[in-house]
Amino acid sequence: YAEKSIDLSTVPANARIAFNHMANATYYYWFVDDVTLAVPPTCLKPTGVTVSDITTTSATIAWTDNNETAPQSWVIDLNGTEYDAATNPFTIETLTAATAYTVKVKAICTDDDESDWSAEAHFNTECGTIVVTEENPYNEGFEGADFGCWSTQVLSGSYDWILTTQQAAVGTQSAGFSYSDDSSYLISPVFDLTQVSNVQLSFQHKQPEWTGDPASELYVYYRASATEEWTQIASYTTYYEEFTLETLNLPNTSATYQISFLGVGANGYNVFLDDVTISGGEPVVEPCATPTNVAVENGVVTWTGDAANYNVHIVAGETTIDTTVNAATYTIEGLNEGDHATVTVQAICDEENLSEWSEAVEFDYTTVGINSYAISANIYPNPTTGNVTVESNAIGADLTVFDMFGKQMMTTKVAAERTELNFSGFATGVYMVRIANNNAITTVKVVKE
Repeated sequence: YAEKSIDLSTVPANARIAFNHMANATYYYWFVDDVTLAVPPTCLKPTGVTVSDITTTSATIAWTDNNETAPQSWVIDLNGTEYDAATNPFTIETLTAATAYTVKVKAICTDDDESDWSAEAHFNTECGTIVVTEENPYNEGFEGADFGCWSTQVLSGSYDWILTTQQAAVGTQSAGFSYSDDSSYLISPVFDLTQVSNVQLSFQHKQPEWTGDPASELYVYYRASATEEWTQIASYTTYYEEFTLETLNLPNTSATYQISFLGVGANGYNVFLDDVTISGGEPVVEPCATPTNVAVENGVVTWTGDAANYNVHIVAGETTIDTTVNAATYTIEGLNEGDHATVTVQAICDEENLSEWSEAVEFDYTTVGINSYAISANIYPNPTTGNVTVESNAIGADLTVFDMFGKQMMTTKVAAERTELNFSGFATGVYMVRIANNNAITTVKVVKE
């Protein structure tokens, strides 16, 4: 055996020696190891830290003190900020809404003796209304363990938005949604936007291709209060192979404002959403919208658009017609009965802001009868909670409503320029309205809330 001398003249009386030992009966050995001489702490650290009565700006911290004599005070650490606490429990009333906090506590037994920090506890303050100012814009990067103050609402199917590390524009996580035919809202907390001007929403999204299947879709909505219907302000329905930054002006801002992102699954890959920011800034110059629903009937071209003026381009053999009109209609002049022609339309938002040309529509010129190869269709409100109005030029055409699984839900005729449909008995989800005549078919997607 070995012997070691230790000078204990300066060791406090409450010092303790600890060691591991084992006896072996076979070889008559006794093993001793890991000999430690230590002084137990005189100020014991708190345990069992709990948080209660959490509001948007306050929380009550409590703990178990393990000292025989009550300490003169404690120190509470919240995200690196320390608070002196004279009582247990202790309420802190200067917190920030919708914020994640880490808390730990230590005891101050005397001026010269304090404990180690307790184990950490975690909590989130309530969301409340988030006030956005010029100095304090709002940003969400979806980096937490859950969606925090954001919520989800499944419209069809059973799949929902998730947090994923599969793709991220910033940080390590994003919000992701994907599943064939399912759809779900990702809904923001409530914002007070009355203290900032020219409010803008920016975000990054990615909707990559998957084996040639249709792209999953992303729609952006707003509402000025919880009692209003969602209003669509943007849609992204094609592939986006890389994260793409979008910036939108937010209309009708209020003190009870919300935005939402509707993910609609296809057989394509996920929709990824990240880096959502609400801030003030210079108004975004919206691109001039391309006219849609171009149609020709009885020698008259019509289309859908909100510009003040339009360029109309018609080609029939060697005959070309170029004209500018100040309404979303043009009565054709200069063609002969039976001429086969094509027409395209361009919006003029201002002198330096022209839209792309619309898709070309073929027609046989005549002043009587229906001759358009295209069907125009506009359905509103969309999304809807009940009735919708179908505006279409295809009078007498068949109108059929299908759910996203191809089940026929309703069939009727386009009886007039405006046809009313009742969706109130349908389950929430996405439906397809198909209008068909002998010349053409068009399909419009409608979301039932």
